Amino acid sequence: QVQNHLTGSSVGVLAHEFFHTLGAPDLYHYADNSTYSPAYQWDIMDANSNPPQHMSAFMKWKYAGWISEPEIPIITTQQLYTLNPSGTHKNAYRILSPYSTTEYFLVEYRRKTGTFENSLPGSGLLVWRIKTDCGNGNADGPPDEVYVYRPNGSVTAEGSPSLAHFSLESGRTFIDDTSNPSPFLSDGTPGGLAINSIGSAGTT
Repeated sequence: QVQNHLTGSSVGVLAHEFFHTLGAPDLYHYADNSTYSPAYQWDIMDANSNPPQHMSAFMKWKYAGWISEPEIPIITTQQLYTLNPSGTHKNAYRILSPYSTTEYFLVEYRRKTGTFENSLPGSGLLVWRIKTDCGNGNADGPPDEVYVYRPNGSVTAEGSPSLAHFSLESGRTFIDDTSNPSPFLSDGTPGGLAINSIGSAGTT
């Protein structure tokens, strides 16, 4: 498998496969008729780049243990929050959905810079939906354990995952049940998330 893939994927496929040895599942669908990519190039366990990009904060936390429990705190207060880029301290938060006990949101900041993250589609805030009761990974999905919101995406449509990053520069500075994308749950119903005034994709 590695011999056949190295010519096209180089070290990216090695990083993807090695994360499997640490317990991480695939985030792409195994079905040939799958209609969308749940995590796209925002996580190496869905689509690996070369040089390989980071995996999402959720994958680092749940499957690798690289992020300890207190470092992905649950937001309970409406206020201004600051995030650092992936690979640094405090780059993610969890937000519970008022409409579900099995699905929640995770936000993290990804910055298109450096050796590994330079292959990202862009820089900004990513909003993930995490489903806790459908098993590990997305191989048998949908429904998916891990899904990143993107313009025009739905439970059946791919939308534009390369535009998933929110920032002042992208022109997408808020997400709520009226926006595109909206934070829908895995069954398509509203998720109840509301984030606004997303800032510039700088050092934080």
